[in-house]
Amino acid sequence: MTAKGRNSRASGTGRPLLRPRSGPVRQAAQDGHAALLCLLLAGLLFAGAAFVGLAAAPGAEPGTRRAAFAESGPQAALAQGVLPASPKRSRRIRHHIENAEAACLPVTAEAAATRQQREIAALIRDLRRSARAVELLRTATGRGVIVCLDADTPLLAYYFSGLRLIGLRQSLSRAERLIYLSHELAHVPQHPAFSDNRYFPPEDLLLLRRVREAAAEAAATQIAWQLDRAGVAGVWKAKRTGVYGDLAAAFENTMGQHRGSAAELWATRAAFDYWFAKAWRLDTYDRMTVDHLARIAADELGLVTPRLRLSHDLLVGIGRQGQDNFLTETGGRGLTDPFYRGTLSPANSRDLKAVIDPGEGKVQAPNAWS
Repeated sequence: MTAKGRNSRASGTGRPLLRPRSGPVRQAAQDGHAALLCLLLAGLLFAGAAFVGLAAAPGAEPGTRRAAFAESGPQAALAQGVLPASPKRSRRIRHHIENAEAACLPVTAEAAATRQQREIAALIRDLRRSARAVELLRTATGRGVIVCLDADTPLLAYYFSGLRLIGLRQSLSRAERLIYLSHELAHVPQHPAFSDNRYFPPEDLLLLRRVREAAAEAAATQIAWQLDRAGVAGVWKAKRTGVYGDLAAAFENTMGQHRGSAAELWATRAAFDYWFAKAWRLDTYDRMTVDHLARIAADELGLVTPRLRLSHDLLVGIGRQGQDNFLTETGGRGLTDPFYRGTLSPANSRDLKAVIDPGEGKVQAPNAWS
């Protein structure tokens, strides 16, 4: 989970409040997912998140859990080849990842000195057997992304776009690490072009996060499929039996219906669309957006009058894969269609209204919500 940039090419004004979903639908959405929801809410599978993407208010520090790691002896020498040259970025990474010099590795690294680094290097070697992952790794290389094994995070994985840092929970299995690393790598090219922007109205921010997550999970599904075909054992099985197994099933079923080079584009679009079919997923990431708006409301600038609008033409860029685009080349609904915008759960709708219209004694941004 994720966004810290503010770039956008859209423009326009606000629109009506999303309708809350009914109680029975909300109840059904919770079936079988209560435990998982706690993990996802922080930023799951997403900066990241994105995560998975953790969405923080612009400029927010991604972590405040630890004191900086003291460099000395062999670790100090090792740090010179692991952490970025920027002292500020290195300091912030150490602040978030305990013993970062041993637990992290740039995607560009050609040597690994510690057990954690060798495990990360092995993941990257496996990912290079997927054409889609190779493309994402090329982007991550150009941006200086660092991958870390995080022994303390309650999240499964995350991406902090401001730090260009991917974190994986250390206790994940090898197959799970590959799946979640694929997801987080898919978030890297999404920023800053598809980052949150306080000048979007709230319903556009809700849609934007949904689209980011669906696109990243669709990419992770495609990569798992390609790795399975390349002989990387266990990844597709883990995908099919995991919490996003419905996306894997949709991908596999669609592959059986198409032939040729375009088959994976259609299958990736099917996985993308299927992401929106489960209310618990929408609720989880909508909650992150509501929390993000609350942080914006509390910062120095606060909520502002919307002056930008998302459009289908802007959003479809998130589907690019090299020279192809799984969104534009497969037809289907426009990305601002109600199928994707959906509705808010009653709880998220209530809390969003409290942020937008905090009541007497607090300032409400003019026209922030009509």
